[in-house]
Amino acid sequence: MKKKIVVSILILGMSSALFIISNYFKSNIQATDLIENEIKLQLIPNSDQKTDEIRVELEYSEGITEAILIDLPEGIEFQEIENGQATLSNDKKVLTIDPVETKKSILTFRGEPGEYSLVAYTKAKADAKISSLPLVLEMGKVKENELEETEVLIEKKDQQDQQDQPSEEIVEVTDIIEGDAVAEQEVSTWDQFVQALGNASISKIILKNNLIATSNAQVNRKVEVEGNNFLINSVSYSIKAQESADLAVKDIKFTGTSSSALFSGNGKVTVKGNFNSLSNNLTGMASMSGGSFTMDGVDANYDRGSNQNPAIEAKYLTITNGSKFVSESERFYRITNKADNGATVVIDKGSKVRTSSMKGTTSTGDRGQAWQMEQKVDMFVRDAGTELYVEGNGKQRASNGGIFMIFADNSTLNVLDGADMQVHSQYASAVMLQSSGGQFNVKNNSTLKLSQKEDNGYNLGSTLRFRVEGDMTFNVEENSKIEILKDSGYAPSIRMYGGGNKVNVRSGSDFIVKNKGEGNPQDPGGNANNQALQYTSGGNNEFNLTGENSSVDIQANLGAAIDAENNSIDINAGNQTYFVARGTTAKEKGAIFNGGAMNFVMTNPKYFDFRNDREGGGYLFSNSAKSKLQIINSDISVWDKGTYLDGNPSKTWTLINATLSQANFNKVDSSSSADFLSRFGSATNYSRMSANNQSAIVDELRMPTDADKFIFGHVSVPEGKNDENRDAWTDEVGVRVTLYNSDGTKSQEFSSRTIGKDSSGGGLSVYGEPSRGGMFKIPVKNNEFLKVGQKIEVNAAWRGTDGEGSNNVHLSSPEDIQVTDKTVVDVTPPLPTELATSTTIDNATKQIKGMNSEPGSIVTIEINGKPIEKSVVVGATGEWTYDLPYYLDKSDVVQVFLRDQAGKAIEVKNPPVTNDEIGNVNPKKDMSYHDAIFKAAPQFVVNDVLADENSIIKSVSVDNENNATQVGSVLSYTLNISNNKKTAATWGNVWVEDSLAQELKLDKESVKVNGSTVSDDKVIYDPVTNIVKIYVGNLVEKENAVVTFDTKVTSSAIGKVIENKALAQGELAREIDPFEPGALIPEKEKQKNQVESNIVTNPGGPIFGMLEFVSAPKTISFGDNLKISSNTKEYPVELLDDNLVVQDSRAIKESWTLTAKMTQELTSPTKKTLPNSLQYIRDGQKNVMSSDSLIIEEQTSNDDDEVVVSEKWDSKSNGFILSVKPGEAYPEAYQGTIEWTLQDTPSND
Repeated sequence: MKKKIVVSILILGMSSALFIISNYFKSNIQATDLIENEIKLQLIPNSDQKTDEIRVELEYSEGITEAILIDLPEGIEFQEIENGQATLSNDKKVLTIDPVETKKSILTFRGEPGEYSLVAYTKAKADAKISSLPLVLEMGKVKENELEETEVLIEKKDQQDQQDQPSEEIVEVTDIIEGDAVAEQEVSTWDQFVQALGNASISKIILKNNLIATSNAQVNRKVEVEGNNFLINSVSYSIKAQESADLAVKDIKFTGTSSSALFSGNGKVTVKGNFNSLSNNLTGMASMSGGSFTMDGVDANYDRGSNQNPAIEAKYLTITNGSKFVSESERFYRITNKADNGATVVIDKGSKVRTSSMKGTTSTGDRGQAWQMEQKVDMFVRDAGTELYVEGNGKQRASNGGIFMIFADNSTLNVLDGADMQVHSQYASAVMLQSSGGQFNVKNNSTLKLSQKEDNGYNLGSTLRFRVEGDMTFNVEENSKIEILKDSGYAPSIRMYGGGNKVNVRSGSDFIVKNKGEGNPQDPGGNANNQALQYTSGGNNEFNLTGENSSVDIQANLGAAIDAENNSIDINAGNQTYFVARGTTAKEKGAIFNGGAMNFVMTNPKYFDFRNDREGGGYLFSNSAKSKLQIINSDISVWDKGTYLDGNPSKTWTLINATLSQANFNKVDSSSSADFLSRFGSATNYSRMSANNQSAIVDELRMPTDADKFIFGHVSVPEGKNDENRDAWTDEVGVRVTLYNSDGTKSQEFSSRTIGKDSSGGGLSVYGEPSRGGMFKIPVKNNEFLKVGQKIEVNAAWRGTDGEGSNNVHLSSPEDIQVTDKTVVDVTPPLPTELATSTTIDNATKQIKGMNSEPGSIVTIEINGKPIEKSVVVGATGEWTYDLPYYLDKSDVVQVFLRDQAGKAIEVKNPPVTNDEIGNVNPKKDMSYHDAIFKAAPQFVVNDVLADENSIIKSVSVDNENNATQVGSVLSYTLNISNNKKTAATWGNVWVEDSLAQELKLDKESVKVNGSTVSDDKVIYDPVTNIVKIYVGNLVEKENAVVTFDTKVTSSAIGKVIENKALAQGELAREIDPFEPGALIPEKEKQKNQVESNIVTNPGGPIFGMLEFVSAPKTISFGDNLKISSNTKEYPVELLDDNLVVQDSRAIKESWTLTAKMTQELTSPTKKTLPNSLQYIRDGQKNVMSSDSLIIEEQTSNDDDEVVVSEKWDSKSNGFILSVKPGEAYPEAYQGTIEWTLQDTPSND
C-alpha cells in the first residue's frame, strides 16, 4: 500500500533577511481526522521561525506501519526531526522516516528561494507513477486573495477500487482548493499531467520531462500547456478536449502507436511553436469531428508512416500566424461525419503549408487523398505570403481518384488576397470536385495552380475533374490566376461533367489551361483525346471575360482546345480582353473548337488567337448551324490552311465588324468592310484566325555608331497575355524617325516600314547577325556615315496599312515607344599615325617620333605582337615622341597603335574588338566593321644598322725569291679590313692593332693605309710591347681598307716560327650599356665591334738565322820572356784562349770570307812598335798583318755545322806567327788589336 501527498512551496528572495509566511491558517481550522491509509503533510506557520527554515508537520493514519519516504528536490535540505527518527540517503535526495506510535512528527528543512514540491509516500510500489495536486505557498509579503486552506488530501484507492474505475479516473481529487486558480504547475509524469488538466485551479502546465500516456486525459476548460520540447508518447491514448475545452499546447514532440490521435473530442485545441512527430509515429494529430483544431505560429513536421488515417479530422481547421507546416502523411485532412457539415478551413497570415501524400498507393481503394472533404466546406487560403502546396502520387480512380477532393454540394474553395495554392499529382487527378453549386473563388492577386505529371492510363483522370455533377463556377478576379497544366496522358486537363459550368474571368485575371497530351494528335468528340478542356453530358456552359487584361489561354499540343462534344457553349470576350485557343488535331476537319450550338461574341478584344497547328492545316471550328460568331470593332487576320502560321498573314483587315454563322462558321452574315465580305469566304478556309487590337511596341533602336550608314530598329507586337511579343510582319508597322545634329538642329526625318520574316526566309540581318523579323532600316542621306554626337529619335509608330495620320490604324502611345533617344557613339579608331620625317626605326633607335596623328590619342607599341607597357599621348599639334625601353633587334616588327579616349561603347551591340574601356584603337590588320573599314596600325620592320659583320684578313711576304725567312729578312704584312654589312651600317673609328713578335722590328715609316702613308698621330707604336695601332677611320657597308707595314727579322728569331694575328675594332651605332631611354647622348661611348684576323706565320718555316762568329779568341799569346835575337826570329802562337769558329745557318748558303786586320799594331808601353811583325800564313803563304784586311778563310758551307778556323793553325801552312827582325824589339811587353770581319761574299754566278 502506498500513500502520497505533495506540498509545493515557493520561496521568494527579499531585500530584507526575513521570510514571512504569507499563507496563514484560519484560526478556527481544526485538525482533520485521518481516513484509512492516509498521509498528510502540513506547513506550520510560525513567525518565530528562523528566516530560512521551513517546518512541516507529518501525520499519518493508524494503518500505516512501514517507513515513509519524502523526495527532497534540489534546493531543499533536511535539518532535523522532532518525535521520530529520520535517515537521509547518500545523495541527500530521499528522507526515510520510521513510524512512531503518535503517528505524527515535525520536520525542519532549509531552502533557497524558488518553487518546490515535497512528496511523501510509503515504500510499497515506490516506483509507480502517481499523480499529485500541488499546493503553492508564498513566503514573504502577504498577497491579496491568499489561500484559505493549505491542506491537500489525496486518497489512494485500494487496488479493487482502482479496477472498478475507468482508466482516466485512477486518481481522485477529494478536496478542491477554494479561491483563485494557481497560475502554473510543473509535471514530470503522465499522472501528474492528467491530474493537472483536471484541476480547475491550474491555468498553465509546464512539462519537465517526457511523458508516456497510461490513460486518456480529459480537459473541459481553458488551460495552457508549455511543452518545453518534451515528448508526449500518447501510445494508444488521447487528450480529449470536451466541448467546453480550450486547450493551448506549445513546443512539444509527440508520437503514438495506434490509429487514434493525440487530440480528440469536439472542443477547441490550439498548438503553437514546435509541434513535431517522431519518425516512427503512427498516431494522428487531431480526431476532433465537430471540433476545432488550430496551428498558430507552428514550426511543425508530421508523418504517421503507413497509416492511412488522416492527420486531422476537425470541423474547424485553422493554420495561421506564419506557421510552417509539412505533412508527409498519406492523408492530411478528412471530414466525413455529419458533425462536420458546414466545415471551415482557414490557412492565412503568411503560413506555409505542404501536405505531401507520396506513399505510392495503388489504383484501388479509398487511399492516397491528401485532402478529402465529404461534408460541405468553405476553405480559405488567404493573405500575401500564405502558401498551400499539395502533392501526391496515388493512382486511385473513380470516386477515390483525386489528391484534393471536395464531395459536397455548395462547397467553396477560396484563394484570396495574395495567397498561393498549388496541387500537384503524379498520377490521379490533382483536384476532383463533386459539388453542385460549388465555387472556386480566386481573388485579389492570388494564384491557384493545378498540375499533373501523367494520368496513369485512366481516360477520365483529368488534372481537374468535375465528377457526376455540374453547375460549378470559377470566379477569377482582381489580377488573380488559375493555371491548370497536364504534362502527359490522353485524358484532358479539365473534364467537366454536367452542364451549367461557368468560368468568370474578371478585372485583369488569368484562366490558363494547357495539355501536352500523349502520342499523336487526336480529334475531339470523346474521352481521352488529348483535349485541354472537355465538356461532357450537359450544355449551357459559359466563358465570360470582362475587365481590361482579363485572359483565357487554352492550349492542347495534340488535341482540341475546347471539346464540348454536342453540348452548347457560350463565350463572351469583352472589351480589352484576351482569348487564346490553340490545338493540333489529327484530321483536317478535326477542329480546335468542337461543340453543338456555339455563340461567340468578341467585343473590341485586345487579342484573340484561334489556331490549329495540324500539318497541312485543319479546321478551327466544328459547330452546329445554330451557332454565331460576332467580332466587334477589331482587326482580323487569317492564315490559309497549309501556310506558315508564324509568318505574315494571308489576309488582314483593320478595325472592322463582322458576323459569321452556320455550321463551322462557313458564312459571313455581315461586315463593316466590303473587302471582308468579298474576300473572307468561310472560316473552314483558315487554320489560324487572330485579332490584335494592340499597339506596336518599338522595343529596340540600335545604338548608332560613326561606322554606320544606316539606322536600325525593331518593332514587336503584343499577342496573348501569356505570349511573348512577336516580331512585326512585313509592312505591318510604320515608324517615323528624326536625326539631329550635335548642335540640336534637324538633319533629316525618315519614315520606314517593318520587314517581316516567314518560312521562306526574309527578315533583316543587321551587320551579319541572324536575320530577324520586325526590323526597320533607314539609310543616311548621301551615303554618309553617322557622325559622333548626332542624336536619333523615334517620333511615332502605327499598326495598319494606312499612314500615320489615319483613323484606321493603331497608333502607338508614348509608352509603347520604349526606346530612348540614341546618340551616335564613337567606335572608329583614329587614322593610322605617320612617322616623323627624320625618323627611322632601326636597331640603334632610342626614340620613335610621329606626326599627323589625332591629338589626345594614346600611342602604344607592340614588338612582334607583344605590347610594351608604356604609352604616350599625342600633343595638340599631332606630334608624339615615344622613348623605347630597350634597343630593338633587327627584323623585329614594330606596330604603332593610336587609341582615342572615347571610352567603352557600352550600349553598342557587338562593339568592335578595337573598342575597350579607354576608347578605340587601330586594329592589327585592316578590319571591316558595320559599313566602315578600319585601317590597320602601321607596321615597321626594324632596320639593321649595326656594323657587326666585319672581318680582318692578314697576310705576310718575305723579301727573297726563295720565300724563306732568316735573320735580317724583311717581313711585309698586309691587313685587309672589311665592313661586310649589306645594309646601311657604318663601322666607325676603326683601329687595327697588331702585337708584333719580339723577334720583329717595325719599320714605322713603312706603315700605309690604302697605299698612303699615315701621319704619326694615326700610328701608335710601343717598342717595349712591340704593339702597333693604326687608325683606319669609318667604313660604310661593303667597304674595306688595306693596311701594310714592314718588319725586320732579328737574330732572336733563329729557329723560330713567327706566328702573328691582328684585330680590328670599331664603333657601332648603339650606346654602351646601361640603356638610357630618351634621345641620343652624343658624349656617351658607343658599343664596339671587334674582330680578329687569321694567324699568319713567316714564310719558309723556322727562321734559319745568319752567318756569324760562334766564338773568337780574345787573347793570342806568343809567349813570355822571348829572347831577342840578332837574327830575324819567328815565334809560333803559344796560347789561344778560344777557338775562332764560324757558323753559316742561313737558309741560303752563299760563300763567305773571314778577314782580319790590325786596328792597333804591336806596341809597348813606351810606345815602341814592332811594325809588320805579325803575319798570317795561309796555305803556306805569309802575309803581313796590317791595317788592310787580310783574308783568313774563304769558303761556302754545305751545312749548318760550325767551321773551326783556328784548328788549322799549325804555324806552318796556316796560322799566325810573330816575325821579329833584329834590332826592332826591346825588352818590353807588346800588345796589338786584331779585328775579325766575317762577310757574305756570294758568287757572281
